Amino acid sequence: MGFQTEETEQGARIRIPCSPISLQVDVLDSETLYAALYLRTTSWEWPGDRSDLHDGFSSIAAAFLAANEIASCALLDVPHPAISNAGAEIYARYISLEQPRGGYFKATESGSLELMAFIEGLYGLESFLHSAFPMHPAGDYISGASRDGEEGWGNQVRRALGGAADPQEDTYGIRSEPEWRYYRCAKEDISVFQGPEISAAFSSLANASRKRSLPGVSGNLEIRGELHNFAPDEKVSRLTEIISMLSGVKADSPPEVMSLENCVILGSHGFVVVAGAASGHRAFDSEKEQVLLRHQSEVEYLFRGSAFSWAPSVDGGRFQSLVHDLLQREPGVVNVRAIGNANEPDGGRDLIVDWYTPLQANGVTQENARRLTTRRRVIVQCKALSKSVGKSKIPDVRDMLEHYDAQGYLLAASGDVGTTAIDYLLGLRTRGDFFTDWWGRHEIEDRLRRNPDVANRYPDMVNRVTM
Repeated sequence: MGFQTEETEQGARIRIPCSPISLQVDVLDSETLYAALYLRTTSWEWPGDRSDLHDGFSSIAAAFLAANEIASCALLDVPHPAISNAGAEIYARYISLEQPRGGYFKATESGSLELMAFIEGLYGLESFLHSAFPMHPAGDYISGASRDGEEGWGNQVRRALGGAADPQEDTYGIRSEPEWRYYRCAKEDISVFQGPEISAAFSSLANASRKRSLPGVSGNLEIRGELHNFAPDEKVSRLTEIISMLSGVKADSPPEVMSLENCVILGSHGFVVVAGAASGHRAFDSEKEQVLLRHQSEVEYLFRGSAFSWAPSVDGGRFQSLVHDLLQREPGVVNVRAIGNANEPDGGRDLIVDWYTPLQANGVTQENARRLTTRRRVIVQCKALSKSVGKSKIPDVRDMLEHYDAQGYLLAASGDVGTTAIDYLLGLRTRGDFFTDWWGRHEIEDRLRRNPDVANRYPDMVNRVTM
């Protein structure tokens, strides 16, 4: 296919010569690989600030992978290594393969076939990008556009964005190759493109996608094969309003929308707008629950297959054993062992896991951006409670991590995980040096579907129900 392969300290890097995109593969152990795409252009080929290129190319690349049902990706910004506060500048980007396998591949014959299938998809992506854009230009950044014209464009977008815009923090400009205008709003995490090439590229992908869209309570559920995403109405309405103000044309038909793992892309009237959003599989699952409450008639499609019935009271020790068994099947996990007091009144139990954890949105730093995965000691707290687990049920995580010399925390709950707990764990993640995650009942049931033999060991606690 023309790929170059370079051995790295962690595994290998695979890329088309001169392409800004590389596939990085880390070998975690003899059975497990982890892969992600990395995108960065070069200054000798692309003049001027290149945030627009990293933003536009990565967004279209992720849209291609979603439209072709290859992967649902999260776009993770890499901070500038020499600038502590770069505002809206995008130094580089990881394109993390969140669905369907979370970026993990088995280093077995069948797993290698899955990785090869992805590499074939990467070849298709390169072909698409090279047909859609001038990928190796030699033009000037503002070629043909005066500084007044660039400022005029910036002022136009700022009026559409309103109070979120900040001319000191935001990045904007006009480029001739690709032919587009660009503005990135740091505060609201919104990127605006206007140009024929990116508009045509996104439109072709949105129309080619075999997406099944189902109306939910606060947005649309998007299903592309194994990929499950969510388009929140509030975010789509906001982006539609921005395009209407910029184009001067009131929307007379629904815009083209594609949801990725942590952003939504919307195209209309020659504009493409990308905005950060809760739009991945977790948001899909949350909205799916709202749909179930409102429309029991949709259960057959959304929840076909196996559902689960839980005992009214879940024993803490048994729940810890269930989580232990599921963690042993989790990609990237090296070993699991139990710690802590088995007689806590809230059903709490503790596990320690040695785990190769991937990059997380809002958790990329200059230090960890050099590796796709990091081996961490992760503390797992198991809460066997029928009601929602909020922040009040979680101890000071930083103290706990310091006590056990750990670098990550996972909350596993037999019921739901409340918003206060989620906000707290997301806040810890933004520091960049902590891995945090949570498994509520939905996440545990997803893992039980993939590991039915584990579910069969705990009939006293949870039972499969065929629907």
